[in-house]
Amino acid sequence: MPEQQLTFVHLSDTHISPDAEYGKHHTPHSTQAGAEALVKAVNALPFNVDFILHTGDVVYDPVPDAYLTARDILSQLARPVYYLSGNHDSGADLQRVLLGRTEILSPFYYTFDANGFQIVGLDSNGPAEVPRGNMIAQQLEWLDAI
Repeated sequence: MPEQQLTFVHLSDTHISPDAEYGKHHTPHSTQAGAEALVKAVNALPFNVDFILHTGDVVYDPVPDAYLTARDILSQLARPVYYLSGNHDSGADLQRVLLGRTEILSPFYYTFDANGFQIVGLDSNGPAEVPRGNMIAQQLEWLDAI
């Protein structure tokens, strides 16, 4: 019996800004243009992927307009996208704008199934001081239960 396979794309640090010029002081293109090129490249992959996982820093400044811009660009991806918050993200705005959630979880953690596999997403964002990442007891209990 062949082994089940899982194929996904991992994205991180897109740092999308509502300012169409943002990023040009570091690179020849803006973060919006870079994200648009990324979407085209992922959609043109010569193989199928089960999902796309964006592990944070979706936007540069965690303001609602940035998430609207990110949604406009990243919604062009041809496969389901799952998100986790990075240190530049607002977990609430990410959930509200990108995922359409009305019930906001803080911290944000969830599970989903893909091609026979259970995938767990945990928000381990913590304070800027060491230790930087952490998980609360509620997350650990939930993880143990599943």
